[in-house]
Amino acid sequence: MVRSKPVAVKGEKQLFRVPLRYFWADLHFFGTQAPRITPTGLSSTGCFGLDSSAATGHQSPMLIYKIFRADEWSALQSQGETLGAPIDLSDGFIHFSTATQAAETAAKHFANVDGLFLLAVKAESLGEALKWEVSRGGADFPHLYRKLLLSEVLWSKPLPLVNGVHQFPKDMA
Repeated sequence: MVRSKPVAVKGEKQLFRVPLRYFWADLHFFGTQAPRITPTGLSSTGCFGLDSSAATGHQSPMLIYKIFRADEWSALQSQGETLGAPIDLSDGFIHFSTATQAAETAAKHFANVDGLFLLAVKAESLGEALKWEVSRGGADFPHLYRKLLLSEVLWSKPLPLVNGVHQFPKDMA
């Protein structure tokens, strides 16, 4: 997780500088808890994310995605919770991807694997156990350091393999 440090403090108003790899902006936050920064802006501190929905006064939740083989998805459905796939168990956390990272994740870790499922989860629903950590290509990836509950899965969709390429839903947020 990336944290920004206060660059100036005046009373209860704190001024923050956001790291360049996301965007440059001075953020004003009133209160005692500093906002957490994610690749899409502010998260779950009660502030609007810095996206187009913030301008209209609506905050859209950030979805993150997990790719499971059919048997892994079936196990989650029957047991109601999971610690993830074998790679997740060995790494000690459940690997997720953002919408922009999911296709590359599928190509790298699931090349020519058919029968996959894509699960969508609201990042905010995972609480403090979700950490954003630098991984492939220096990008921040979401990692969950606890069990994933079936009740946290918003939807699942098959991820068909067509001519060696996984076909992702067109409505991925």
